[in-house]
Amino acid sequence: MPENKALWINAKRGPFTVGPAPYTAPRAGEIVVRVRAVAVNPFDRLQQTMGDIFTPWTPYPFVFGSDVAGEVVEVGAGVTRLRVGDRVVGFAAGSDKGRNRAAEGAFQDYVVLLAHMASPIPDAMTFAQNPL
Repeated sequence: MPENKALWINAKRGPFTVGPAPYTAPRAGEIVVRVRAVAVNPFDRLQQTMGDIFTPWTPYPFVFGSDVAGEVVEVGAGVTRLRVGDRVVGFAAGSDKGRNRAAEGAFQDYVVLLAHMASPIPDAMTFAQNPL
């Protein structure tokens, strides 16, 4: 099983710290992506400073982050559109109230994504490249 490392926030409005994280296998309809690039959007910053207001359901410690690109390393049951080795961009839904688990936060080496929230990217595009 791969070693995983994450950017944790251990308490409401606390500082970020880097530390080990469990590698989480995908469930049905999910994929695991080896992270190669992330984007930090304004909501990610607000979760650190005001997460208790915007996402009061968050269990701490937690891994935030939503925008991610990388390579699929594992697929869960029922996933047919994506395969191991595919290059993807996706939305990590860990902070959503219905998901709410650190394994789905983008700020780590291996993140679990809902398969329908990921899209393949061309080989000619870098993971960090803006296609616009």
